[in-house]
Amino acid sequence: ASLPRLQVLQLWSNGLTGEIPEELGRHSNLTVLDLSTNNLSGKIPDSICYSGSLFKLILFSNSFEGEIPKSLTSCRSLRRVRLQNNTFSGKLPSELSTLPEIYFLDISGNQLSGRIDDRKWHMPSLQMLSLANNNFSGEIPNTFGTQKLEDLDLSHNQFSGSIPLGFKSLSELVELKLRNNKLFGDIPEEICSCKKLVSLDLSHNHLSGEIPMKLSEMPVLGLLDLSENQFSGEIPQNLGSVESLVQVNISHNHFHGRLPSTSAFLAINASAVTGNNLCDRDGDASSGLPPCKNNNQNPTWLFIMLCFLLALVAFAAASFLVFYVRRRKNFSEVRRVENEDGTWEVQFFDSKAAKLINVDDVLSAVKEGNVMSKGRN
Repeated sequence: ASLPRLQVLQLWSNGLTGEIPEELGRHSNLTVLDLSTNNLSGKIPDSICYSGSLFKLILFSNSFEGEIPKSLTSCRSLRRVRLQNNTFSGKLPSELSTLPEIYFLDISGNQLSGRIDDRKWHMPSLQMLSLANNNFSGEIPNTFGTQKLEDLDLSHNQFSGSIPLGFKSLSELVELKLRNNKLFGDIPEEICSCKKLVSLDLSHNHLSGEIPMKLSEMPVLGLLDLSENQFSGEIPQNLGSVESLVQVNISHNHFHGRLPSTSAFLAINASAVTGNNLCDRDGDASSGLPPCKNNNQNPTWLFIMLCFLLALVAFAAASFLVFYVRRRKNFSEVRRVENEDGTWEVQFFDSKAAKLINVDDVLSAVKEGNVMSKGRN
């Protein structure tokens, strides 16, 4: 700690114990400190960034405790910070979210708590942010003040609310992990604007709604985990048509209907689709799903077909009636005969009847009791 020219101190992956010397960094121009994967404990000394030149701080996998010191949050030279897998506690200092040079920040696997949406995020250089495995709560910020974010891991916390629409501006995003939180609402279509997204893990939340159709068009998506949510509806039949999608998990939701026949679902493991009301188009035993019934048609389609058939029958009946009426109207023959009662006149409207029946036959069938009126012309 008293070496005046010390700039780089790397003691990682040893069996060191004890605490960091309180004077470390006070008497030298310390730029890199890597004490990761040891058995060190205690707190981070306030003198670490005394020179204002420290840009790499690597302390992960130790037993450091207490709050993240405020002196560290004013170290504007920091670029790479890895504090994961310790026992840090307290809230995330608001000043830490405005450090302009940090491009890598990993404080996962600690005991940090509180909200992170109650401050301004302005980290224009940030590319990787992991707050996973802590006790953070509240909503997820709509922005982290950067357009360069490639990896965002907020999994295993107590975050609630919906997935922010602001994620659509993260054009460089490759991995988004929101697993094991209390998020609700649907998957916003805006997230499909992240064309470089390779891994999307939304599992173990309270999300609902249907899978956006545009999700099937994401060009490099390779992993999609929607398991243990409240999603419903049918799975888009073109989901998995992009060759990059090789791992899908939709288990324990409320999906129904047919499993897509795309490459991502052809040999899918049974555990990745269980807990739904799905059927397998081909009855593949590997999926563990029952085969789809041939008569399991869409009710809307059946209704349309029934209406079409009824309309066809009605049209045929109307055509026959029109033809019959026209035929009767086109044929008309009047025959007269005279007898002792006067002149009788019979008009035929059917040509067959006119050939088979004559007037005398009609008159001979007339009986006195059936005559309603009688007179002469």
